[in-house]
Amino acid sequence: MDNSPPVEQQLEQGTGSGMDEGSSAAAKKSRRKTVVVVAIAAALGLCLCVCVVAGGWSMLTGIIRGALERDDVTAVIDEFMQAMEMKDADAAYALFSTRAQRQMPQSGLEEGLGGNNYVLFEGYESVELTHFAINAAFSTNPDAPQGTVAQVSGTVAYQGEIRGSLTAV
Repeated sequence: MDNSPPVEQQLEQGTGSGMDEGSSAAAKKSRRKTVVVVAIAAALGLCLCVCVVAGGWSMLTGIIRGALERDDVTAVIDEFMQAMEMKDADAAYALFSTRAQRQMPQSGLEEGLGGNNYVLFEGYESVELTHFAINAAFSTNPDAPQGTVAQVSGTVAYQGEIRGSLTAV
């Protein structure tokens, strides 16, 4: 008579046919694949979160920066329009950026005060910006806007309830 334990007991004790070792290796391989897939998914999820946070942060800082600088930009445009109304080309030209001064000589600004061109400044009262965007701009072209650049449009009010439009960079 055979005194050996039943086959089920042999398999549980690891004394079976060797299938235990093969299935253990397969289980380890499967776990390794699962760990790799989970790690890749976690890395992709982290990258996505970083991109969303960075994009949101950039948009938020742009909105805050725009809100903070809107009044300053409006004040500069108002100062320019007042100087031009008083025919003070020197004061108006001093408000131009270095790049803008390279592109337009002061004599060009003085031409804007003569003849029919002066109508753009005569009777000036106020300016109201209806669109305001502020961005960082970088270019190898020295004549292109550089650094912090505001793009604005709005309405100019003149005496006699006359309105005009304004677009500026």
